[in-house]
Amino acid sequence: MRIEHILGRAVSRTQLMGGYLLLSVVIGFLMVSLGAIGLWSAGAAVMEEEIAFGTIYGAAIAYLPATLVMIGVSSFLIGCFPKATFFVWIYLLYSFFALYLGDILQLPKWARELSPFGHVAQAPIEKVIFMPLFTLSLIAAALMVIGLIGFSKRYVVT
Repeated sequence: MRIEHILGRAVSRTQLMGGYLLLSVVIGFLMVSLGAIGLWSAGAAVMEEEIAFGTIYGAAIAYLPATLVMIGVSSFLIGCFPKATFFVWIYLLYSFFALYLGDILQLPKWARELSPFGHVAQAPIEKVIFMPLFTLSLIAAALMVIGLIGFSKRYVVT
């Protein structure tokens, strides 16, 4: 992406990366929320006894910390290892594979938990335990901060 028009102005690398990072966090939250609203709306339209919106939204929002970890991994790679950013797509593909096909292929628990999504309880079927979600949030924040610091110190090729 050509960013000369931005870097030619008084915009620091931290502001540039921070703006994109903030946008990705907000969009991640919106996508999880809108997915929950869509799922609840579809269910309410076809079910005789609809599931409470809070139940659906709570189950969906439990995935936000795992989503933030994926954003954090992207930030970390962009900031510290820009030539390895393709790895985030491989990690996302692995996460999908482990989450949806892990039980069918009888992957061991540790292999499923290599994905951040492997630490999220399947609410409302399972009880949500908040410590793994809090830990994922801390990991996501650390990766984002390290990515911001790395990006602020590197030479940006335009």
